[in-house]
Amino acid sequence: MKRIIGRGWLYKRPDSKYWWVGYKLEGEDKPVQESTKCERKRDAEEVLKQIELRYRAPELAGVIAPTTDRLTFAELFQMKLDDAKLNNRQTRALKTRRHHLERFFADYHADDINDIAIMKYRSERKSVGAQVSTINRELQALRSAFNVAIRLKRLRADMKPNFPMFDESHLVRQVTISPDEYARIAVHLPEYLKLPVRFYHASGWRRDEIAKLHKDEIVETLDGIAIRLPAERSKNRTSRLLPLAGELAEVVKLALAKSRDDTP
Repeated sequence: MKRIIGRGWLYKRPDSKYWWVGYKLEGEDKPVQESTKCERKRDAEEVLKQIELRYRAPELAGVIAPTTDRLTFAELFQMKLDDAKLNNRQTRALKTRRHHLERFFADYHADDINDIAIMKYRSERKSVGAQVSTINRELQALRSAFNVAIRLKRLRADMKPNFPMFDESHLVRQVTISPDEYARIAVHLPEYLKLPVRFYHASGWRRDEIAKLHKDEIVETLDGIAIRLPAERSKNRTSRLLPLAGELAEVVKLALAKSRDDTP
């Protein structure tokens, strides 16, 4: 068998959607040119590696298989989305984070996403003005996708890169509104917002947690009446009890009095 001379190369042709490969063989004046049948450059690179291996070490060509079936970034993150849906978790924020991750990692396979790639992603996102908290959430989503793939035996544990996070200690939210300031604001609220804002101010719960409260989540406990927040609506996926006393009890009593019998 003729041997390959030097290294092969990849190129695009204007009349083809695929990457093409070129290489020279001993005794041949013209280079061999053929389509890789791959639209992604990283897949075409694997085809080129196999061609070079076939001509340099034909006895290994059938042993070392091409890796074009490796897990792509798109497949990796889709596994995370599928896992979230299976466990009745919201996927809207995940899809937003995927959008930014995909712009950088679209041509990556999962095993190409290493510590250097993560470092470059952090740097690029910060250079375009993304907040460090936003970058951290995106990297946490990607890390979670790796964990799902490892759990499902699609990746080995040693394939997961490190995910260093930016320091967010300086971003901790501080309560800066005084009772007097709240009172002055509350006077100007429209009627339909007065009770929800009073509840928010007294409980500290998140907007989505308050907006989706149902009457049947008001429960009786050994210590009195409380609201039980289901785990699926809690940000940390843990059920919580909110005792109803004082301001909270009054707000809930008023809300129940104003609600219709046929509303949840």
